[in-house]
Amino acid sequence: MLCGVPQPARAQEPTSLPDSAGTLFMAGQDARDRGTPQAVDRAIGLWLEAARLFGRLGDRRLLGLTLQQIALAHDAVGRPDSADFYQRYVRRVARGESTPWLEIQFAVPDGFSVGANGALVSNRGRGAEVIQPGPGFDGTLRITRGSFQAGVGLLHSFHGIEAIRQNYGLVGIFGEPRILFRGISDRVVAFVGVRGGWFNESVREPGGNFSASGFAVGASGGVDIQLTTHVAIETGVGFDKQWFGDFTFKGENAWLPCLGGLRDLRIVLPAAVAMCSPEVDGEPIRQDVDERFLHPGTARATSRLRLFTGVVISFGSF
Repeated sequence: MLCGVPQPARAQEPTSLPDSAGTLFMAGQDARDRGTPQAVDRAIGLWLEAARLFGRLGDRRLLGLTLQQIALAHDAVGRPDSADFYQRYVRRVARGESTPWLEIQFAVPDGFSVGANGALVSNRGRGAEVIQPGPGFDGTLRITRGSFQAGVGLLHSFHGIEAIRQNYGLVGIFGEPRILFRGISDRVVAFVGVRGGWFNESVREPGGNFSASGFAVGASGGVDIQLTTHVAIETGVGFDKQWFGDFTFKGENAWLPCLGGLRDLRIVLPAAVAMCSPEVDGEPIRQDVDERFLHPGTARATSRLRLFTGVVISFGSF
């Protein structure tokens, strides 16, 4: 008995096995018979390796038997989504359909992975009218278990501002849990997720640095397409809502007359920079402002649309 669930019956020992594949298969049987969840996980790992060898040898009968054992073991430890995957694969083997090893592994396998995405990012909302769409990227460290995935990451995007030669930049750190849907095909997994984190926006102009910090929450969805055992392509779309506090300025005091007038009008970043930059451009260098100036009333909420694609590399499974 395992956690109150009867253990699957011991499979009949296959005959005429290649030495390496047969050794792995029998080692998996012995590990499973110990009955603990850790032992069953160990058995599944051994059987996966045996299945890979049987697949390369083109032995459908032994491949099907090994996958059947994996399905039963997954079911015994309460992972019916995984069990269903392998049961469907066994049926494909029985029908004589193509069974490359590429399709034996999960798309998005359990374990640790890293992801790197490039994106086209567009901003909307108060003060964002002057921000142009631009490229961005994010990198994440993820951990996957069954149909649940959690990740933490960093992001950075770059945007032009109308009439300004320098870029508007956004950086942040975030957490992103996801729910995975494995029923599309053996190599494709769909996902939906939510994202939340801390963000900082900044504009660096000659003689002045502008910045504001805040937080964001959002959602995303897409698909992962497995290419090899450890590599997948990811593509999707995300939408974030961002809230920034009052912006601060530090730099040369040539900016202050214009910024002071806009402060009374509560003009927000980066629109304030776009409006003041032409007036400051060409002014003689003046004394630096020693402290940061907070511009009250310039807090704002914006939205952000992300179209992303990238690569995910898996390092191992539990």
